[in-house]
Amino acid sequence: MRKSLFSSLFFTSLLLICFGSTLSAKAVKGKNKHQSSSHQTKKYIPRTLPGSWTPLNNQPTFLDGVTNQLLLTDGRVLVQHGVVLPDGSANAYPDMWILTPDIYGSYVNGTWTQVASLPNMAAEIIGSISGTTLTVTSATTFGASVLSASGQTISGDGVTPGTKILSRINVEADGTGTYKLNNSQTVLSEPLIVSVDYAPFSFASAVLADGRVIFAGGEDNGSDNIQVEESLCAIYDPVSDIWTPIAPPSFFRQYRTKNYALPIGDAASVILSDGTFMLMDALSRQSALLDLTTMSWTETGTATKHDRNNEEGWTLLPNGKVLTVDCYGDLGLYQSIITTDQPGVGPFTAVPARASVSGSFSYPITAPGAIAAPDITACTTLNDLTGHIGVCEWLGQVSQCSTGTPTSKMAAAHATACIVIDEYVTYPFPLGGSGNPFTCMINSQDGASLMAAIQAHPNMQISISQPELTSDTTNSELYDPVTGTWSTAGSTIVELADEVFSEVGPAVLRPDGTVFACGGVTGNTAIYDSYNNRWSVGPTFPNVPEEGQLGIADGPGALLPNGNVLVTASPGFVTPPLHVFEFDGKSLTEMQTIPGSENFFSAQCGMLVLPTGQIMMTTFTSDVELYTPGDKSYNPDWAPVVRCAPKKVHPGETYKIEGIRFNGMSQGAMYGDDVQSATNYPLVRITNKKSGHVFYCRTHDHSYMGVASDKEVFTYFDVPSSIEPGKSKLEVVANGIPSKAVDIVVKSHANSK
Repeated sequence: MRKSLFSSLFFTSLLLICFGSTLSAKAVKGKNKHQSSSHQTKKYIPRTLPGSWTPLNNQPTFLDGVTNQLLLTDGRVLVQHGVVLPDGSANAYPDMWILTPDIYGSYVNGTWTQVASLPNMAAEIIGSISGTTLTVTSATTFGASVLSASGQTISGDGVTPGTKILSRINVEADGTGTYKLNNSQTVLSEPLIVSVDYAPFSFASAVLADGRVIFAGGEDNGSDNIQVEESLCAIYDPVSDIWTPIAPPSFFRQYRTKNYALPIGDAASVILSDGTFMLMDALSRQSALLDLTTMSWTETGTATKHDRNNEEGWTLLPNGKVLTVDCYGDLGLYQSIITTDQPGVGPFTAVPARASVSGSFSYPITAPGAIAAPDITACTTLNDLTGHIGVCEWLGQVSQCSTGTPTSKMAAAHATACIVIDEYVTYPFPLGGSGNPFTCMINSQDGASLMAAIQAHPNMQISISQPELTSDTTNSELYDPVTGTWSTAGSTIVELADEVFSEVGPAVLRPDGTVFACGGVTGNTAIYDSYNNRWSVGPTFPNVPEEGQLGIADGPGALLPNGNVLVTASPGFVTPPLHVFEFDGKSLTEMQTIPGSENFFSAQCGMLVLPTGQIMMTTFTSDVELYTPGDKSYNPDWAPVVRCAPKKVHPGETYKIEGIRFNGMSQGAMYGDDVQSATNYPLVRITNKKSGHVFYCRTHDHSYMGVASDKEVFTYFDVPSSIEPGKSKLEVVANGIPSKAVDIVVKSHANSK
């Protein structure tokens, strides 16, 4: 809170207007009398009319692309520099930019300003260097998260400038262990600094209840395009324009073994109704709650989560619970079987790990307890690859592979077997092409026995079988913040996440309490009735001749003011072209698409609901488009209602405002798992009646973040110092729907009478 808050509240209490409610000026500091937890409105039938796309007049052509858009509580839009590469992968950069609407509130005519870049994460560790090997003997949780990134730099007394970590050799979950460096040197044990620029791609993000922004994790980091399952986290303060690194949940490491500690990865997140930030670990069943006062994490829901969180998105419901559609089924049935040609030796069981295209993309089948090798070089640091022949079967894909004889170091490293597929393999998706060798790491549950068998029988033939999922892949789950547990939400009836890519699209809450959940390459959709806890089958995306089945294998959806849902779809996985649809509660109607759609696919798109009721869409390019729906109407029952507001405001001061539905009927824009752009928080907009000039006031410290609720809530707003004096109107805007305007007077300075 600002230092002027107490004086402002005192002044406000003398000039407070309350409108037709049970509240009075005196009741502002008391409890609200209406505590209903959900808001069911009278039936409203939206119209589906052709919408239109408009490019920004001031495109960010100074960058090759922008992504990860978030609406700040002062009406500005924060974006990250990022670009999609020809093979479908992406590069992300730490520089951040803000789009500010013009003086009339137009985003089409907005202007760009560079703000503070994402932080350089630096942590002190205790270690020594011998040749090209760094040995770390001590690291904090934050230090371990920096060590788990890619592209780190090592500095300190006696360290050669430009020293970088190339790969992990033998690393514990706490970050201690050995790492391979890019140059040879000798440094005795002493404090060293490990640092890396935080530039995540596919990560968790949110605008917090206090108005700050959080970034957490990432599937990749930086422009080196190496999938590392990032565990770095940072919070941005728009007032001070400063990013502050924070430590990730330390307990996420408990599902990790050697070389793979603390991942959050391409995780989803959600702001719960009470304002708590909830974050998943993408590669396990674990989730965490962040206390913003103590900056500490608490584990939640792990024991009751049906499957791992990977590829799932989270949707906040009117009752405060969180809905997710499972993408992996029950991992208890998702194991590898290792057999041998030696009588009485084996079989062994293993948790499946990762197959990755060298230097390009990683096929996401990592499970709790697994570790990953980014390429063959990293694999050969653990094995001498003497050519034992076996068969690797991964989800029906069979290839010859070779296993190496483990070194003594390898045998001690939790008996991790390294499998290298030495024939070209074509997987059913165009990620890097078919001419790349695949590598994978198998962390055996019977590791010691497996390693002993390999050492005792150096010519042993090994067969590794990865069975198909056998559990119900239509399961959905509900998280209850009151109990901190997950429970089933029933079957989606149709399969949304397929068993190859395991990707889904957005799940968007509509004002009638239903959730429109989109499938991935299956093209299926399902509708969840949050008031009656039941699923029904939704419309199927079309199968387009010469393109194939459309779906949303990662991609955005956004709630329009009239209750329709705007979505993108494309054939298969990361395959152009891009189509745009509106869903009206029953059917899908194809809309005009954006320029260049023949080169775009749904996963590279991101949407954001603007306070104008338009939808901003980014595509990892410098072309930013705004969608204006053909039907701009909305049900008045969905609009915020101002109950108590100041009669006069002064530049630079902070005020309290009260009412209902300040958080809107939904989170707004959703995605599969990689992007979160929720806008379920109030914006305060003041328009000067004489000039028509628009000023957004920064809101913060919202009392409630729940959606579709009649609960009486409040927030604080800071009046800009640049605001024009005179008679004005004040509106509270949530997800593009404004409240009825309140007449106020803006004074010229704080001391005026």
